[in-house]
Amino acid sequence: MEVMAAFPAIGNAIYDAIGIDLDVIPITPERVLEVMRDSD
Repeated sequence: MEVMAAFPAIGNAIYDAIGIDLDVIPITPERVLEVMRDSD
């Protein structure tokens, strides 16, 4: 599997887990936390 093919899968997994769509690459733990805090 190519690395670029993994990004959508990771994004979908995060969406399934927390219900927030991340469309910025790279997806870092800090960005996930930031988006989660901003969604409140």
